[in-house]
Amino acid sequence: PVELSAEALDIMSAGGTNTSVLASAPWRLFTKVYNAGPVNDKDGIVGTIHAQGVVDPENPIFGWHFAGRPLLPGVLLQDQLLQLAGVYAMVCGITGDGVARVSGKAKFMVPVTPKTRELIFEVDIIRTRLTRGITTADAEGRVLADGEVAVKVSEMMIAVKHHVES
Repeated sequence: PVELSAEALDIMSAGGTNTSVLASAPWRLFTKVYNAGPVNDKDGIVGTIHAQGVVDPENPIFGWHFAGRPLLPGVLLQDQLLQLAGVYAMVCGITGDGVARVSGKAKFMVPVTPKTRELIFEVDIIRTRLTRGITTADAEGRVLADGEVAVKVSEMMIAVKHHVES
């Protein structure tokens, strides 16, 4: 099992690891990451990673989206799932320059407002493959807001281009 603290995530946000840089606050919403560890099977390295976050009602995003009816943008929640997939790749030892390739189909079910307290992010890595120095990971994910499914995303993909020593 792997657990990453807020401090470890801050180091990743500052580019202090050999992997892609995570967003920092207010754009990164999760503060604690945990998983059950990767599994190798016929579909490559697969598994699930979870993250927890607390909604800060003072987050400036609420002032921008929307005046009089503050909502956390759904695309930001979708982005958090892609970033979490990248954290999973790093935990599995897949390092290099990572990018989101596909964000897939998103279904927004429950709004996240300043009154929301807890967010849980869950990403299932369902397949990984290495082709010409690039590892891709196919995934699907969910965001729970105070225990209710707020967002479901299918058909996500991230790619990590491996550094080649010269």
